[in-house]
Amino acid sequence: MADGPVSTLRRDAGIVGLVFVALMVGGFLVSRGTPAYDAPDVEWIEWFDDSGNRARLVIGVLAGVLASLALVWFSVLVSTLVHNRDSSRQTASLLVLASGTVAAVLITVGSLIGGSMALALTFALSFDEVPSAEVLKAVERVGAAIWSIGGGWAAALFVATVSRSVQGTGVLAGWLVTAGFVVAALLLLSFLLIPFALFPLWMLIVSVVLLSQGRARDGTRATN
Repeated sequence: MADGPVSTLRRDAGIVGLVFVALMVGGFLVSRGTPAYDAPDVEWIEWFDDSGNRARLVIGVLAGVLASLALVWFSVLVSTLVHNRDSSRQTASLLVLASGTVAAVLITVGSLIGGSMALALTFALSFDEVPSAEVLKAVERVGAAIWSIGGGWAAALFVATVSRSVQGTGVLAGWLVTAGFVVAALLLLSFLLIPFALFPLWMLIVSVVLLSQGRARDGTRATN
Protein backbone atom coordinates (compact mmCIF):
# COMPACT_ATOMS: atom_id res chain seq x y z
CA MET A 1 0.00 0.00 0.00
CA ALA A 2 1.36 3.43 -0.88
CA ASP A 3 2.45 5.63 2.01
CA GLY A 4 0.24 8.51 0.86
CA PRO A 5 -3.23 7.05 1.62
CA VAL A 6 -2.00 5.39 4.82
CA SER A 7 -0.40 8.61 5.99
CA THR A 8 -3.60 10.52 5.30
CA LEU A 9 -5.65 7.95 7.22
CA ARG A 10 -3.31 8.17 10.20
CA ARG A 11 -3.47 11.96 10.22
CA ASP A 12 -7.25 12.12 9.79
CA ALA A 13 -7.83 9.48 12.46
CA GLY A 14 -5.58 11.40 14.82
CA ILE A 15 -7.48 14.64 14.26
CA VAL A 16 -10.91 13.04 14.63
CA GLY A 17 -9.78 11.20 17.74
CA LEU A 18 -8.66 14.47 19.33
CA VAL A 19 -12.02 16.02 18.44
CA PHE A 20 -13.74 13.12 20.21
CA VAL A 21 -11.64 13.61 23.33
CA ALA A 22 -12.25 17.37 23.39
CA LEU A 23 -16.01 16.92 23.02
CA MET A 24 -16.27 14.07 25.49
CA VAL A 25 -14.19 15.67 28.23
CA GLY A 26 -15.54 19.17 27.57
CA GLY A 27 -19.13 17.96 27.65
CA PHE A 28 -18.56 16.13 30.91
CA LEU A 29 -16.93 19.12 32.58
CA VAL A 30 -19.63 21.52 31.40
CA SER A 31 -22.57 19.35 32.45
CA ARG A 32 -21.29 18.10 35.79
CA GLY A 33 -22.61 19.59 39.00
CA THR A 34 -25.97 17.97 39.60
CA PRO A 35 -26.63 17.38 43.31
CA ALA A 36 -25.53 14.17 45.01
CA TYR A 37 -28.13 11.41 44.99
CA ASP A 38 -28.50 11.66 48.76
CA ALA A 39 -29.00 15.45 48.64
CA PRO A 40 -32.37 16.83 49.81
CA ASP A 41 -35.15 16.66 47.22
CA VAL A 42 -35.52 20.44 47.25
CA GLU A 43 -31.90 20.79 46.17
CA TRP A 44 -32.56 18.68 43.07
CA ILE A 45 -35.67 20.64 42.17
CA GLU A 46 -33.93 23.99 42.66
CA TRP A 47 -30.97 22.84 40.56
CA PHE A 48 -33.19 21.91 37.60
CA ASP A 49 -35.31 25.00 38.09
CA ASP A 50 -32.22 27.09 37.29
CA SER A 51 -32.13 27.78 33.54
CA GLY A 52 -28.35 28.18 33.64
CA ASN A 53 -27.90 24.69 35.08
CA ARG A 54 -30.25 23.24 32.49
CA ALA A 55 -28.40 25.04 29.69
CA ARG A 56 -25.09 23.53 30.81
CA LEU A 57 -26.65 20.09 30.89
CA VAL A 58 -28.09 20.55 27.41
CA ILE A 59 -24.67 21.64 26.13
CA GLY A 60 -23.20 18.53 27.72
CA VAL A 61 -25.76 16.36 25.96
CA LEU A 62 -25.01 18.02 22.61
CA ALA A 63 -21.28 17.54 23.16
CA GLY A 64 -21.88 13.86 23.98
CA VAL A 65 -23.84 13.32 20.77
CA LEU A 66 -21.19 15.07 18.67
CA ALA A 67 -18.47 13.07 20.44
CA SER A 68 -20.31 9.87 19.50
CA LEU A 69 -20.40 10.92 15.85
CA ALA A 70 -16.66 11.59 16.03
CA LEU A 71 -16.16 8.12 17.53
CA VAL A 72 -17.99 6.52 14.60
CA TRP A 73 -15.86 8.52 12.16
CA PHE A 74 -12.72 7.51 14.03
CA SER A 75 -13.84 3.86 13.84
CA VAL A 76 -14.33 4.14 10.09
CA LEU A 77 -10.86 5.62 9.60
CA VAL A 78 -9.11 3.04 11.80
CA SER A 79 -11.06 0.22 10.17
CA THR A 80 -9.97 1.45 6.74
CA LEU A 81 -6.40 1.87 7.95
CA VAL A 82 -6.29 -1.71 9.23
CA HIS A 83 -7.69 -3.04 5.97
CA ASN A 84 -5.23 -1.02 3.90
CA ARG A 85 -2.27 -2.20 5.96
CA ASP A 86 -3.33 -5.85 5.71
CA SER A 87 -6.21 -6.76 3.41
CA SER A 88 -6.45 -10.21 5.02
CA ARG A 89 -7.77 -8.57 8.19
CA GLN A 90 -11.12 -7.64 6.72
CA THR A 91 -13.05 -9.30 9.56
CA ALA A 92 -10.97 -7.48 12.16
CA SER A 93 -11.50 -4.15 10.42
CA LEU A 94 -15.28 -4.73 10.37
CA LEU A 95 -15.23 -5.57 14.08
CA VAL A 96 -13.46 -2.27 14.76
CA LEU A 97 -16.22 -0.40 12.96
CA ALA A 98 -19.02 -2.39 14.58
CA SER A 99 -17.71 -2.12 18.15
CA GLY A 100 -17.00 1.60 17.77
CA THR A 101 -20.49 2.20 16.42
CA VAL A 102 -22.11 0.27 19.28
CA ALA A 103 -20.11 2.25 21.84
CA ALA A 104 -21.12 5.51 20.14
CA VAL A 105 -24.82 4.55 20.13
CA LEU A 106 -24.81 3.64 23.82
CA ILE A 107 -22.98 6.84 24.78
CA THR A 108 -25.50 8.84 22.76
CA VAL A 109 -28.52 7.10 24.27
CA GLY A 110 -27.12 7.46 27.78
CA SER A 111 -26.42 11.16 27.23
CA LEU A 112 -29.87 11.83 25.80
CA ILE A 113 -31.69 9.99 28.58
CA GLY A 114 -29.54 11.53 31.30
CA GLY A 115 -30.22 14.99 29.95
CA SER A 116 -33.84 14.39 28.95
CA MET A 117 -35.27 16.34 31.90
CA ALA A 118 -33.14 19.38 31.08
CA LEU A 119 -34.03 19.06 27.39
CA ALA A 120 -37.76 18.77 28.14
CA LEU A 121 -37.76 21.73 30.52
CA THR A 122 -35.63 23.88 28.24
CA PHE A 123 -37.64 23.27 25.09
CA ALA A 124 -41.00 22.59 26.83
CA LEU A 125 -41.32 19.27 25.05
CA SER A 126 -43.54 17.67 27.67
CA PHE A 127 -43.95 19.83 30.77
CA ASP A 128 -43.31 23.30 32.13
CA GLU A 129 -42.73 22.49 35.79
CA VAL A 130 -39.81 20.66 37.31
CA PRO A 131 -40.92 17.08 38.11
CA SER A 132 -40.35 15.43 41.47
CA ALA A 133 -36.84 14.78 42.75
CA GLU A 134 -37.47 11.04 42.52
CA VAL A 135 -38.09 11.33 38.79
CA LEU A 136 -35.03 13.55 38.28
CA LYS A 137 -32.77 11.14 40.16
CA ALA A 138 -34.17 8.06 38.43
CA VAL A 139 -33.75 9.51 34.94
CA GLU A 140 -30.18 10.62 35.61
CA ARG A 141 -29.28 7.24 37.09
CA VAL A 142 -30.64 5.39 34.06
CA GLY A 143 -28.73 7.66 31.69
CA ALA A 144 -25.51 7.31 33.68
CA ALA A 145 -25.89 3.53 33.80
CA ILE A 146 -26.34 3.28 30.03
CA TRP A 147 -23.30 5.36 29.08
CA SER A 148 -21.03 4.19 31.90
CA ILE A 149 -21.86 0.49 31.94
CA GLY A 150 -23.21 -0.21 28.46
CA GLY A 151 -21.01 2.39 26.82
CA GLY A 152 -18.06 1.40 28.97
CA TRP A 153 -18.29 -2.27 28.10
CA ALA A 154 -18.75 -1.45 24.43
CA ALA A 155 -15.72 0.85 24.69
CA ALA A 156 -13.78 -2.04 26.23
CA LEU A 157 -14.66 -4.20 23.23
CA PHE A 158 -13.69 -1.38 20.88
CA VAL A 159 -10.30 -0.82 22.52
CA ALA A 160 -9.58 -4.57 22.58
CA THR A 161 -10.67 -4.96 18.96
CA VAL A 162 -8.53 -2.05 17.78
CA SER A 163 -5.53 -3.34 19.72
CA ARG A 164 -5.93 -6.85 18.32
CA SER A 165 -6.55 -5.70 14.76
CA VAL A 166 -3.43 -3.52 14.59
CA GLN A 167 -1.20 -6.02 16.37
CA GLY A 168 1.77 -6.80 14.17
CA THR A 169 0.83 -4.27 11.48
CA GLY A 170 3.03 -1.41 12.70
CA VAL A 171 0.04 0.92 12.96
CA LEU A 172 0.66 1.28 16.69
CA ALA A 173 3.74 0.52 18.76
CA GLY A 174 3.83 -2.73 20.69
CA TRP A 175 3.65 -1.02 24.07
CA LEU A 176 0.53 0.85 23.03
CA VAL A 177 -1.11 -2.35 21.82
CA THR A 178 -0.37 -3.97 25.18
CA ALA A 179 -1.65 -0.91 27.00
CA GLY A 180 -4.85 -1.16 24.97
CA PHE A 181 -5.54 -4.67 26.24
CA VAL A 182 -4.97 -3.49 29.81
CA VAL A 183 -7.31 -0.51 29.32
CA ALA A 184 -9.95 -2.80 27.79
CA ALA A 185 -9.83 -5.04 30.86
CA LEU A 186 -10.11 -2.09 33.24
CA LEU A 187 -13.03 -0.66 31.28
CA LEU A 188 -15.03 -3.71 32.32
CA LEU A 189 -15.13 -1.98 35.72
CA SER A 190 -16.70 1.11 34.15
CA PHE A 191 -19.70 0.77 36.49
CA LEU A 192 -17.37 2.35 39.07
CA LEU A 193 -17.28 5.41 36.75
CA ILE A 194 -13.59 6.22 37.30
CA PRO A 195 -12.29 3.48 34.93
CA PHE A 196 -14.39 5.00 32.13
CA ALA A 197 -11.98 7.95 32.14
CA LEU A 198 -9.37 5.57 30.73
CA PHE A 199 -11.25 5.49 27.43
CA PRO A 200 -10.76 9.16 26.47
CA LEU A 201 -7.21 8.93 27.84
CA TRP A 202 -6.48 5.96 25.57
CA MET A 203 -8.11 7.77 22.67
CA LEU A 204 -5.95 10.82 23.37
CA ILE A 205 -2.69 8.86 23.33
CA VAL A 206 -3.62 6.83 20.25
CA SER A 207 -4.77 9.95 18.40
CA VAL A 208 -1.58 11.86 19.18
CA VAL A 209 0.51 8.90 18.01
CA LEU A 210 -1.45 8.50 14.77
CA LEU A 211 -1.35 12.24 14.06
CA SER A 212 2.39 12.47 14.68
CA GLN A 213 3.02 9.42 12.48
CA GLY A 214 0.93 10.87 9.68
CA ARG A 215 2.73 14.20 9.80
CA ALA A 216 6.13 12.52 10.03
CA ARG A 217 5.45 10.47 6.92
CA ASP A 218 4.15 13.56 5.10
CA GLY A 219 7.37 15.35 6.01
CA THR A 220 9.47 12.41 4.84
CA ARG A 221 7.75 12.36 1.45
CA ALA A 222 8.15 16.13 1.12
CA THR A 223 11.90 15.90 1.54
CA ASN A 224 12.29 13.11 -1.01
